[in-house]
Amino acid sequence: MSGKEVLYKGSYEYFAKNNCYTNEDFSIEQDDKSRNYLFKSHMLSRLKTGEILKINISYETNTAYEPVRVSVSKNVGDKFAQEIFEPNLTSRNIRYSFFGSDGSHDFEKPIQGRFQISTPSILTSMIMIKNKKAPVGQRIPFTFITSNNTWSYEGPFFEHLLFIEQDDHKLEELEINEKKLMGKLFKVYSTDNTASLKPAAASYYLSKHHTIPYLVKIGDDVEIKVKFLQKVGNEIKKYF
Repeated sequence: MSGKEVLYKGSYEYFAKNNCYTNEDFSIEQDDKSRNYLFKSHMLSRLKTGEILKINISYETNTAYEPVRVSVSKNVGDKFAQEIFEPNLTSRNIRYSFFGSDGSHDFEKPIQGRFQISTPSILTSMIMIKNKKAPVGQRIPFTFITSNNTWSYEGPFFEHLLFIEQDDHKLEELEINEKKLMGKLFKVYSTDNTASLKPAAASYYLSKHHTIPYLVKIGDDVEIKVKFLQKVGNEIKKYF
């Protein structure tokens, strides 16, 4: 029976107009036998009703950072739902299961090319950069697998195409919680038309550690900031 080594631990804070609305605690583990990576997140969000939404994400990849199994479970009050994505990287089929208020539903579909499975976690949002390079100044297409299913089944998963551009070879200096960090800037666009005046949908400042984002800016109002990041293992190192 194989075990898992914890590589990193950390947390994020999500802000909208300077008000914190979500906290995310995360870890990255590696299986001793398969060497697969496991990205795990636990998210807490306070809703307008005052209720607390809890989301747990488990995102397993192989050593090439291709998704192997992804689970997203959420609950608030007496509501519960879970999505499970199980890609077969040989047949290129994705088996999808949804469990919600209206029972369980299964769906399977082949997907061509490389893809990433979308989750609410900011930790897993840019894993595909490790699997498919984005050259500086070029908008590279990435296929995201997502669904519209929240508490009940609305339909099967579908593909969503986004374009990612690495802004520069250089690292940018960031200051987060009075700590100076160096991150590489990637911008996300809805089109590959570089002549378009439409601004980037989001800007990601990524660390060198498994593409863990330091800072994410979405539109003018939303910012997601890393609160702390710690390397675990034989030598514990706190980056900040």
